[in-house]
Amino acid sequence: MAFSVALSAAENITRCDELTAHPLDPDRITTGVGTSAVQLDAAIAACLEATDKDPGNARLRYQLARALFY
Repeated sequence: MAFSVALSAAENITRCDELTAHPLDPDRITTGVGTSAVQLDAAIAACLEATDKDPGNARLRYQLARALFY
């Protein structure tokens, strides 16, 4: 089954999104990254920065949690 990602012009794709978006997350805004491909140190740093800038963003908080879990 193929999934497509609809990108809104208003969405800001962060480095956190690029490094940790789950491929099966229906709310992702960029191509997903498989578990074995997550670059943990870079992902954690990027997601900490992103959540500091936008602490109420559930997508970024989920992606930070995903990186911290591994």
